Amino acid sequence: MPFKSEKQRKWMYANLPEMATKWEKHTGKRKLPEKVHKVASLYGLGAYKGMSMQQLQACIGVHGLFGGDPAGPKGVEGMSKRSVYAPPWGLDKLPKRLHTDPVHSWRAINGIELIHEEPTFNEFQRIWKNWDLMSPEQKVLSDAISVKLFGVDNKTHYDQLYALMQNKAGQTTKNMVKQP
Repeated sequence: MPFKSEKQRKWMYANLPEMATKWEKHTGKRKLPEKVHKVASLYGLGAYKGMSMQQLQACIGVHGLFGGDPAGPKGVEGMSKRSVYAPPWGLDKLPKRLHTDPVHSWRAINGIELIHEEPTFNEFQRIWKNWDLMSPEQKVLSDAISVKLFGVDNKTHYDQLYALMQNKAGQTTKNMVKQP
């Protein structure tokens, strides 16, 4: 996959140098913009807000939003919110207390989901469903960071956290039953 901006290239070399070397082969020596501007909101596609033009075009190709689309005859309006990947909040919307958290800050900067522990099971499930809707390229990048941060890929981390949450839920139920 080629780099889309110098900012992405710098981040990749700093955090995932092996993957950056592979991406460099696809990019070649062409000049890249310093930063890719987000354009999805210009097209009134709120679910795609925060995506670059290339990402938006890729999603339009994948989801077929403008003709013969899998959403049915109603098009974008008829699509379930669960059928479209929604990037995590950017740093501008992320609460300040989470700016220093490596998981949340990475998600905010890159617009890519990463499976992690959440305070509620519903939010944990929402993140998993959203991760599942990402492109294969996004999943590869997310898995690389997951391995770096947690030692396992996202699917394995999801399975581990899911089992842990079930265990906690079972213990809470048992404790409630034991009380007089």
